Amino acid sequence: MKFIINYLGVTCALLITATIALADSHEMPSIKTSAALNKMKQLVGTWEGSGADMGDGKMEVRYHLTSGGSAVVETLFPGTSQEMTSIYYDQGGQLSMTHYCSLGNHPVMELKKETADQLIFETNVKDLKEEPHMSSLHLTFISSNSIEQKWSMAQPGKEGHSSVFKLRKTS
Repeated sequence: MKFIINYLGVTCALLITATIALADSHEMPSIKTSAALNKMKQLVGTWEGSGADMGDGKMEVRYHLTSGGSAVVETLFPGTSQEMTSIYYDQGGQLSMTHYCSLGNHPVMELKKETADQLIFETNVKDLKEEPHMSSLHLTFISSNSIEQKWSMAQPGKEGHSSVFKLRKTS
């Protein structure tokens, strides 16, 4: 009986080792991403800035790559009660993003216009028309260390509100 238990233990250890070795040696296929997503990848790092709505308050925005470089994660106001996350990714060869909002919803926005220095996203979610939600993002690349974000909110029965954030890269 002791022999069988030892045999099974050694066999399991060999199978686990072989599985890990195969996983490490297996190369993932290279990912082809759009020019717009590649532009978003240039934002990886920490950014600080302010907005007119914030008075003298400062804000922080962090960008990092995930999923083998196929998506960019943006975290607005990290570590605060207003923390929000947006994930930028290619959908059918076109840049899209999902914004996980502090309002409790998650509108999906598609890239509607791309220029040398600007990416403009707009929502395509019809079921959010009855509740306040972020409806667009205008992201302007001023320089390699300076960007501006203009977030616009749609509100049923009211004129939407926009917030503009001017950000500088710190790391």
